[in-house]
Amino acid sequence: MTSTRDLVLLTAPLASIMSLATASVALAAPPLDTPVAYVVKPGDTLIGLASAYLNKPSDYLQVQRANQIARPRALKIGSTLKIDPRLLKSTPIDARLSAVSGAVDLETNGARAPARAGMVLVEGQRLITGPGGFATFEMADASKVTLPSNTSLRIDRMRQTILNNAPLRVFQMDQGRGTISVTPNPNPSGRFEVRTPVSISAVRGTEFRVGQDPTGAKAQTEVLKGAVGVDLASATTEAPPVPAGFGVSATPAGVSAPVALLPAPKLGEGGQRQGDKIVRFAVEPVQGASVYRLTLSRDAGFVEVF
Repeated sequence: MTSTRDLVLLTAPLASIMSLATASVALAAPPLDTPVAYVVKPGDTLIGLASAYLNKPSDYLQVQRANQIARPRALKIGSTLKIDPRLLKSTPIDARLSAVSGAVDLETNGARAPARAGMVLVEGQRLITGPGGFATFEMADASKVTLPSNTSLRIDRMRQTILNNAPLRVFQMDQGRGTISVTPNPNPSGRFEVRTPVSISAVRGTEFRVGQDPTGAKAQTEVLKGAVGVDLASATTEAPPVPAGFGVSATPAGVSAPVALLPAPKLGEGGQRQGDKIVRFAVEPVQGASVYRLTLSRDAGFVEVF
């Protein structure tokens, strides 16, 4: 079995070890502009809904055509309207860089500048980590994305729709890897997706990793907690979720069957606590592992990865 194992080591004053999954992939999720469903309530009219929830009052005409409604002022109570999310009013979701180490750039409208901890992130920006660079950003609900070296991630959507208070967060990983921790959201319309050139990962609350190889032909997803649906970006239906402790790979030809992740290697004697300037520890080998990945952080939450 050739699976990549990840070891996480925390340096002084405390050391801890975490298991990070093997093969990474993407998920099956609805397309970026999946219509938003709205159940008609007493007193609703298309014109009234447009005034309250659409970007322009005249946008009600598009909703009327899409739903084949003859009388915009006489909606059937209990019926469901399908609304293009691009027509809906929304508010931005706050996200900030909580930790930056090494070479990290933030690209805005094609212009790149060095990233700094505390910077606010917005839609359309791209976060790029160079050799030896690491970055972590966090959202208002404590969801967190950590990017290691040589990774490029674009923020496609990061907003909350006013109509249903549903958060919409969509990220495009063009290359590299990322560890994502998503705070559970009770809103069934909420979406959190990590896309690659070949796959989509969509979850409501879980911890997972996504990786994209430099050629763009293969992506990997490893599930640490919860479950993640994984499928090709071109898929029209949602695949069965991949459970915690398993990983899958995706290529243009399809998604592999889930593969059990190997256990994390154990730290040997003297590796649990580090107080010296030079970190020394031993790792006990795991049968079947071909690669070990070590991550070092200055804090127990693995925000300040270096």
